[in-house]
Amino acid sequence: MKTLKRRHEKKFTNKIFSLKNVYASPSGDIFLMSGIDGLVYRIASFDVQPIPITNDFTSLVSQIVDFKDMVVGGNNTGLVRYNGITFENLCATPSPVLGLAAIDDVLWVGMEEGLGKFTMDGTFQVLSIPTLPNVSINSIQKVSDRDKNHLWLGTNRGFCYYDIQNNHVDIVVYSNDGLPGNEIVTNGLLLNNKGVLYVATYHGVSAYDLRKENAVKFVPQCRIENLFLNGEKISQQRNKFKASENNFIFELAGLSFKDEEAITYEFYMKGLDNDYTASRGKENNARYQNLPAGKYEFVYRAKGKDGIWSTANSFKFEIMKPFYLRWWVILLFVVAFAALIITVVKWREKQLKRRNEMLERIVEERTSEIVQQKEAIELKNAELELQREEILTQRDAIEAKNATLERQKTEILSQRDELEVQKNIAMQQRDEIAHHEQEIMDSIYYAKRIQTAIMPTMETISTVLPEYFILFRPRDIVSGDFYYFKHISHYAVIVAADCTGHGVPGAFMSMLGSAFINEIVVNNQAGMSSGRMLDLLRTSVIESLKQTGKVDEAKDGMDIAVCILDLDTNHLQFSGAFNPMFLVHDGELEEYRADRMPIGIFDLVNVGFTTYDVDVQKGDIVYIFSDGYASQFGGKSGKKFMSSRFKNLLQEVSSQPMPTQKQLLDDKIDAWMGTEYNQVDDILVIGFKIP
Repeated sequence: MKTLKRRHEKKFTNKIFSLKNVYASPSGDIFLMSGIDGLVYRIASFDVQPIPITNDFTSLVSQIVDFKDMVVGGNNTGLVRYNGITFENLCATPSPVLGLAAIDDVLWVGMEEGLGKFTMDGTFQVLSIPTLPNVSINSIQKVSDRDKNHLWLGTNRGFCYYDIQNNHVDIVVYSNDGLPGNEIVTNGLLLNNKGVLYVATYHGVSAYDLRKENAVKFVPQCRIENLFLNGEKISQQRNKFKASENNFIFELAGLSFKDEEAITYEFYMKGLDNDYTASRGKENNARYQNLPAGKYEFVYRAKGKDGIWSTANSFKFEIMKPFYLRWWVILLFVVAFAALIITVVKWREKQLKRRNEMLERIVEERTSEIVQQKEAIELKNAELELQREEILTQRDAIEAKNATLERQKTEILSQRDELEVQKNIAMQQRDEIAHHEQEIMDSIYYAKRIQTAIMPTMETISTVLPEYFILFRPRDIVSGDFYYFKHISHYAVIVAADCTGHGVPGAFMSMLGSAFINEIVVNNQAGMSSGRMLDLLRTSVIESLKQTGKVDEAKDGMDIAVCILDLDTNHLQFSGAFNPMFLVHDGELEEYRADRMPIGIFDLVNVGFTTYDVDVQKGDIVYIFSDGYASQFGGKSGKKFMSSRFKNLLQEVSSQPMPTQKQLLDDKIDAWMGTEYNQVDDILVIGFKIP
């Protein structure tokens, strides 16, 4: 039996308090990784002291491999390589690196957010595995030097056998299969030369031997556990139902000796549809509502974790037609309807006969009346002739008056035409003014769409800060207030700004400010503080507006509050120009005051902005805002809302959910203004909870 022998060499004097991993390179160098201490030690031989290597690229390096004559490691920012002296950046990754394995010209990279591969041409690709979505790859182990097409992957949901060529997971083993815990630790897979895979989780170590894998495939037993009719459980012995008994729920059950949660059910209703509908695990109910009358067969089966379907079973039943659709009822309806028609026809004949007799009597009476009326009419005609002569005399007099009125009408029409011309001119001028006004309004609304487009969407913010709100109420169509959000690496940048003026002038300034901020954030990702960000923004505004500080020069600029949140460490930086930040921790509100100088030309333009470094905790709430809310007039005395009242209001609502806080702030300012006061300035309030 081989034993380890202790060599009496020179003692190491510097102590390493945290050792995460050890790696020996082909050149003979030994690297000691201390993990969270951020140090990597190199030992050239056991006769010399370990040499510490520390820079921005050694932090959190937990694994090193040999890849194409390079010593390559991974940390929370990406891949790094050893150049003979120190570590340098090789390739950035979208999430921290946890595991590495090299196969030929490909370096396989396990990350917190999936699997990636790095090739010698410098490209990095994130792989999407359909059968293994949204997992953390904590460890990677090659199958063998001869097998280039498979990998063992240790994840936060067990370990699996990955087919590289088909991008498919063939074997998945987790706690339901006997593994002590689902999450595989970093570097938690080890394959020995006998084909036994040792798996380490946070609850213990297991051995997985492919040679002894049980080849028995289990088929689940599938049956109808319960049958519900119109919401009530019934016996499965019934197979005929009334027309009103047409709402069914079939509750399926599958018996498996491996994992009942992994059972997949398929079913369909023959006579209604012929395509299987699938469900999984506890979702095992088949619902059919308002089935029409007819014969049906409910077919169902189940598949277990081994992928073998059980024999299909079925339940046959019939829903009877309603009584009014049966043949004898229809015949009875036809006979009754025919008898009704005959009765109505005979009754109508009698009615017509009586009506004709009545009409004959009425005609005789009307004839006698007509003769009497004729004599009266002839007498009346004589009287009318006398009246006609009088009317002719009156007509002549009226015609003379009409001639006079006609002359007056001609004069009035002439005046009316002149007034009509003047009216047309006035209407034309009115239409031109309305047209110009519409063009101006269209331009303003288009500017609003542009301004809205450059601001971040709610979806962009919610992926990083799930709990937040933005109360944004422009005074006019477009706003001088704007907000900005950017997620870069593990930092989130949140900005609330108030530009000089409002309406169209303020909107121009807000679009200019948003563009400058985005340029500064994108170009200064590494090591940028919030104060430095405001210094660069002030320089950009002064240069773009050509401000020199003359007395008669416009002092355009902006007031602003900037927060930079480190999502990994919950470290927050804040800087402000006139606009402060409020932080609520355990129900207590603390104010971080802003510098009393604007983003623009100022007497102390060479003085840098202050950077507050704040350690925040999960659940703390941060508020940044413009002065529009506190400056609003209202209330019984018509005074401003004031900053002190606004501060107390934020502390009162801070215990509520973020959407409720936004609604309470919105309702409060509406009640303050009432119907007597209009909004005097743009309003912007941003609140977010530390995730």
